[in-house]
Amino acid sequence: MIEKCVIAAAGRGTRVSSLSRGRSKEMLEAGGKPLIGWALDEALASGFRRLCLVSSPAKPEMEEWVTAIMAGKPAGSAELHIVRQDRPSGSAAAVELARDFVDGDPFALLFPDNIVRAVPPVPARLAAVFARRRTSINALMEVREAEEAAALSASGRAELEKLGAALFRVVRIEAKRRGETYPFPPLAPRLRLFPRAVLAPEFFEYLDRVRPPPGEDFDDSEVFALMAREGRLEALRVAARVFDAGNPAGLRRARAHCRKERRIE
Repeated sequence: MIEKCVIAAAGRGTRVSSLSRGRSKEMLEAGGKPLIGWALDEALASGFRRLCLVSSPAKPEMEEWVTAIMAGKPAGSAELHIVRQDRPSGSAAAVELARDFVDGDPFALLFPDNIVRAVPPVPARLAAVFARRRTSINALMEVREAEEAAALSASGRAELEKLGAALFRVVRIEAKRRGETYPFPPLAPRLRLFPRAVLAPEFFEYLDRVRPPPGEDFDDSEVFALMAREGRLEALRVAARVFDAGNPAGLRRARAHCRKERRIE
């Protein structure tokens, strides 16, 4: 059983800086809950009981909020570790700070600027597949609507080899293009990876192999790309609503979806 989950929340939040106005992006709300709250609930609902929040010294409000929520949980139900990235320098550099926490065990990886709505939770489904196959696995979604595609970042495009009804081997991951939105071919559904994964501890070995020179930002897409090239990354297609709330269009869609859910309830 996988117990450990890393929640990477140390980023700058430049895409939504006009909305956050100096606050951490993880404290932006959708459905009356901050983005970090959605990630925290997803991790706990997936059964992870040891959580590592990768934060930064610039985000005391987020840390205080998470600490207060965790303090209200039943004793022994979950534990929280916080590590801080002194300077935002890329997602891989943030995840690396959790290396001691992971300590050679498989772990889930979540990014709170993506709200993922699914039952059962996507990380729980990934963990179940990982338990059988022992290979790092990323979540995969189908992009159907042009409006949905326009609200997604450009990352996550990949070449896939089908292994089963919903299981794929990731053969190649396209390089991330800063500022580009996801291209949407009309009437042609497309599959794309999104930031939910369960990773074998070898992830850190791959991280070491693609580490850039000191002072350069270190994005996790380079790590996943190498894993894919060497046949060490799989993907599970899941039915989920995914909102890239780290950009204004995605946040608007997330808020609209939450309002719709409340009306249905």
